[in-house]
Amino acid sequence: MKFLEILSTAVGAACVLGCGHTQSSAAAATVTAEPPATLQQVTSLDDKARDAAPPTAAEEPPPVAAVSIESFMLEHFVISTWARDSIVDGDLEAIRKPLLALAEYSYASVAPGGWMVGIARMQLAARLTAQAQTLSAAASGIAAMGRTCGQCHREQGGPDVQYYMAEDGAPKSDTFGRRMFRHAWAVERLWEGLTSPSDNAWMAGASALTLAPSAAPETQPTLTPAVIKTLDRVRALGARAVRADSADAREKIYGELLVTCAECHRSASKVAD
Repeated sequence: MKFLEILSTAVGAACVLGCGHTQSSAAAATVTAEPPATLQQVTSLDDKARDAAPPTAAEEPPPVAAVSIESFMLEHFVISTWARDSIVDGDLEAIRKPLLALAEYSYASVAPGGWMVGIARMQLAARLTAQAQTLSAAASGIAAMGRTCGQCHREQGGPDVQYYMAEDGAPKSDTFGRRMFRHAWAVERLWEGLTSPSDNAWMAGASALTLAPSAAPETQPTLTPAVIKTLDRVRALGARAVRADSADAREKIYGELLVTCAECHRSASKVAD
């Protein structure tokens, strides 16, 4: 299956992904349903070149169109975020084809600029993650991909992220729905902290987890001990995230957070506010 076909499948599914984890990934998926013009042009040139008759001695083959790596950044974002949300949703098989497509795509047309070392690291991380046999291993792989993005962005001058204010106190009211929204918001900020990279975004996400109420929200039916345990673990991961000041530590914490979210969602699937 071609890279763009795989991407189209991932994007289409991302629009209806059950975990509802982020607005930003859904928005990006909507945009990517129409690939950037440069990517369409390159694909069109490649298709025409394959269908054309071999050039005669008097003809020179058409040059490969050179494009900037920035033209592919949205695709990388959509695929990696799709894979992340699939892990949170507990769907290990969903990540394989999109990540393998990213891992195997040829960037021969990418214009020079020192990007290829970072691309190679990203593709290796994607390939290893696609081969993961457990949610825990896949979650660690997604975190490694996020860190790899951040490393490349730092080297090349990455995207600016919005300034976020860390919370200075626990909320006065709490429901299960609000707690899940807090977790989803925090997971997004921590992801930005890894991929941008951004200390500010990371600390905002860590703070949101740490300052969640210590008591479990009241629900009908009552939360099971397993769910309450995962809520406590998420808060503890937030506290570790606040103290984490290295890329290694942040990658490890993010991987643990993703698999903890998956465990909680599986246990709390029938909970209502």
